[in-house]
Amino acid sequence: MDHLAVQDHPYQPDHLDAWTLISHLSALTERIVFVTDVADLQLRPPVMLAKAAASLSVLTGGRVRLGVGGGGIPDAIASMGGPARRGPDMVAFAEESVELLHRALNGEVVRHHSPYHSIGGYQPGPNPPQPVGVWLGAQKRRMLTVTGRYADGWISPSTSMSRHTRCPPGRRSSTRRPPRPAVTPARCGASTT
Repeated sequence: MDHLAVQDHPYQPDHLDAWTLISHLSALTERIVFVTDVADLQLRPPVMLAKAAASLSVLTGGRVRLGVGGGGIPDAIASMGGPARRGPDMVAFAEESVELLHRALNGEVVRHHSPYHSIGGYQPGPNPPQPVGVWLGAQKRRMLTVTGRYADGWISPSTSMSRHTRCPPGRRSSTRRPPRPAVTPARCGASTT
């Protein structure tokens, strides 16, 4: 196994916190790359996620990928104090959040004010030993388009994998970010607790 995906569903009483579990497991292993599957952007602000991912990458020698999602279970998110964004509002929020994640992980000072985020000058760091990839969990057309434009990888729900036979749309058409190399498939396991 190359990668271990750890589900991040903090509103599920039986699930351990993904970052705590990944920290524990990474101390017990030497080769496995850990992926959050998927960190909910509505419950975990992008610059905090960047800080957590960069920190864990330093501690593990680069064995971290950041799987994120826009928040596909709005009522559960609201039960934890997050906003219950849906539809186009959730997609726009996720798109902006992924852009902010990339900026922070690339070492840029982040200043950004919008209806979704108010970041007054985040100083990124620590510097990870290698780039931390941002993979986006998506299954509907608008989120797949965001994935193709901004993400380094794609996490597809196993229940919908057969519906998607092509790469997410927009993969090579983005003018906002330079083209990225294709994602190499990896052997991956999954864990909830």
